[in-house]
Amino acid sequence: MGRRTSWQTTYAQPDGNMRLDVTTAAVRARKNGEWVPVDSSVVAGPVGLAVAAAVTPMTFSGGDDGLPLATIERDGHTLSLDVPFDLPEPAVDGNQLTYEDVLPDVDMIVTVNSDATGFTEVLRVGSPEAATDPRLDRLTLPLKLSAGLDVVPSDGGAEARTSTGELVFAIPTPRMWDSSVAGPTGPAMRPTEGSPQDLFYGVGTRAEEVEGHRPDRAVAPLGGETVVGMPIEVSDGALSVRPDEALLTAPETTWPVYIDPGATAILNQYAAVRTVVGTKTGWSNEGVGLCSQASASDCTATFKSRLLWRFQDMGPIGALDPGNIISATFSVYGQHSYSCTPQPVSLYRVNDFNAGSVGWDGGFLALQSTVTVAHKATCAGQPDRWIEFPAAEAAQAVAGVDASVLAVGLVANEGSMAYWKRYRWDARYSVVYNRAPSSPSDVRIDNPSTPCVTGAGRPYIRSTTPTIAATLSDPDGDNLYGQFDVINLANGARVWGPRNTAAQGSGARHAAFVDSGLVDGGTYRFQVAPVDTSYGWAGSTSACEFVVDTTRPVSPTITPVPGQPAVYLEGRSAGGLGQTGSFTLAPGASADVVGFQYSFNSGSLGATVSVSPGASLTVPFTPTQYAGVQVLRVASVDRAGNVSDTRLYSFIVKFPGVWRLDEGNGTAAAGTGYTGQRFPLTVSPSTTWVGGMLAESGFSSTDKALLFDAASDVASTSGPVIATDVSYSVMAFVKADAATGTATAVSQDGTTTSQFELGLLHDASCPTSNGTCWVFGVAATDSSSPGVVRAMSTVPVQVGQWFHLVGIRRAGQIELSVCALGAGDSLLVSPQPVLSGQVPLSSTWRATGAMRVGRGFAGGSATHPWLGTVDNVQVMDGPASVGKLRTACAQVE
Repeated sequence: MGRRTSWQTTYAQPDGNMRLDVTTAAVRARKNGEWVPVDSSVVAGPVGLAVAAAVTPMTFSGGDDGLPLATIERDGHTLSLDVPFDLPEPAVDGNQLTYEDVLPDVDMIVTVNSDATGFTEVLRVGSPEAATDPRLDRLTLPLKLSAGLDVVPSDGGAEARTSTGELVFAIPTPRMWDSSVAGPTGPAMRPTEGSPQDLFYGVGTRAEEVEGHRPDRAVAPLGGETVVGMPIEVSDGALSVRPDEALLTAPETTWPVYIDPGATAILNQYAAVRTVVGTKTGWSNEGVGLCSQASASDCTATFKSRLLWRFQDMGPIGALDPGNIISATFSVYGQHSYSCTPQPVSLYRVNDFNAGSVGWDGGFLALQSTVTVAHKATCAGQPDRWIEFPAAEAAQAVAGVDASVLAVGLVANEGSMAYWKRYRWDARYSVVYNRAPSSPSDVRIDNPSTPCVTGAGRPYIRSTTPTIAATLSDPDGDNLYGQFDVINLANGARVWGPRNTAAQGSGARHAAFVDSGLVDGGTYRFQVAPVDTSYGWAGSTSACEFVVDTTRPVSPTITPVPGQPAVYLEGRSAGGLGQTGSFTLAPGASADVVGFQYSFNSGSLGATVSVSPGASLTVPFTPTQYAGVQVLRVASVDRAGNVSDTRLYSFIVKFPGVWRLDEGNGTAAAGTGYTGQRFPLTVSPSTTWVGGMLAESGFSSTDKALLFDAASDVASTSGPVIATDVSYSVMAFVKADAATGTATAVSQDGTTTSQFELGLLHDASCPTSNGTCWVFGVAATDSSSPGVVRAMSTVPVQVGQWFHLVGIRRAGQIELSVCALGAGDSLLVSPQPVLSGQVPLSSTWRATGAMRVGRGFAGGSATHPWLGTVDNVQVMDGPASVGKLRTACAQVE
């Protein structure tokens, strides 16, 4: 509830229960946005005089500041009372102001209530001569109210109410009394210890803590005085009272005489209802039972008396369920009893009442409890003290109708004065409650993660041992545990649980592992109820339903879509870089497939793409980086999240093809294979265009080639051409102008080194006698120590002559084909390719850099520049066949 007001305090008890204490007297005030103890002392204010820490802010005249005598505020409403004479600067003593000689020998005394909720203003008339002043015949007090308030008469007093009838301020029936001294204290009337406003103490204050309050006749009668009421006359903008002339002129009157209009901000009310002398409000302590003149001379008449208390703003209790209320206690301070013999006194729940108008029939509805006590200062072991009455039924009644007012009353045996007792006004009502936990929130299956659904949309899960969970909270902050169980919806049988989780604080997540009882194909409901450990309250149950499905779907089917730019059949070559093909993924024999996971050329599958149950999915694929072998991986996903075995679908994207190098000038050489201009070569400006092999032989004057005679000469693509981690072939016609060092005609860059290099090698490992040989080298790793594997040819390197080189990479091995062609007009007519033999290759990786003509790449830098001519470069997917080698060598293509 977390609620605190000037009259209410909420406590969290060690036993986990909550307690709301409501007091008649205010116990704290708001100051600068903070709660502080009430301080009714009068201090200098921004204007005039103010109260140090008031529950309802009050301002008083400083004498010459033009302010009315008193202004009180509550919840945005204000009431101002003034007097029909000038006010001097007052003398301030604690919570009391004295304006001396406002009339001759007449003082105005204003006293702030001890709980700072209102004030009394008393005219102290000092002598019979002062009482003859005609201005005392009728006292008219100017009254000003804020907008929205109206003042109405009420049983001799007046009330300021809103347009909806809410009581905001009360002006009790004015009284006047003389200064007669009471005789010896009788059993009926004990001298009071000040007005209700003089008694301030917090919840739980013991009797001895208030014994020091001094009686003050300038606030209220002390007992023994002659007291006369003066009904208020309400007129437009004023309240009027007529002092009792008989009291002012009676020879037995003891002077001074006090006349007391005042105002207070009403919240909780109290009243003494009597059979003869009428209802009394604003009392300090009052009696209950029979007051008989025959038994006690202090009884001004023989009458019966009952005491009522009305606690307002009890909405927090009204909002409870009656069953939430564990106990309730009404506490009141007993100040006097007729004798030391304990006698019964009873507490009742009563009808709602208005203290200013309630009559004898207060509507005593339901007995709460009866206690048998005596409480008297002279009784050994039975002193003045707090008396507690169990009163749970009253709180439950308020909760039962969602009310906001609770009223109780004390009744004693009214047949004999032996039962007479007196009680103080400042009662307390305490309610101990414990609300049921809140409904569980975020109820779901945590593993596998599944939302909470009931009915036809219930989810499917792929586990017979799920973890079910909920967040549990308690409105009172108590510790909770969760009670989980699982029900088979087919037959209503509990198949698991109930199981209790460990107790945790409010707002914690509770999870339970269902370790048994579930089978594939079963439909279930799990439910959870929060349980309050401190009092055993179980909150409302929340439930979720699910179906167990642990059967994996079959692998999907994959079908290429016809009519696309490329149709990639399984295991076949087609299309090329930039040519889009599409594939239809179908669930096969599994009707509960709701999605597919797929990927191209990745070892892992992508996220699930959802489809309607049993539907197919068409996915496009456009190769943009690598030609060669491509792999489509696909798995079906059913509604429980089960994933099928992965279906692998391999197909081949054709390489770009041929760079004929016949442009003859400029810095670009077109690739003319399967994708036309997809991968042109950018030729460095220093590279020279020369006549090609066919031009040298006289076969074709238009045949051109590139001459590389400087380290800066190179022709490069913008990105990778060959998928180097699958089978491929790379070939070129080459003529070396020097054979004194390693030189590379064609390569493709990795990050640090070339993945392959096709050219010549100058090394002792060569199988030729001069240490120079044709070579196809493949790097095992993309690093500064690449571990190059080489296929080397026994065909001799001859400077100035043309050769056709083919590097072949197939699964687990490499091979080099060399075809010697001769030079000039002596080119061989029917050359034959010579194969090097297959060399094992265990490591593969995909080079992501450009294809280069005219150099290699090592240690992150260009290396092995070619010195000579290169013509008609060609790449293809897969290993070149012997037939392909022969036709390429013979320049048939």
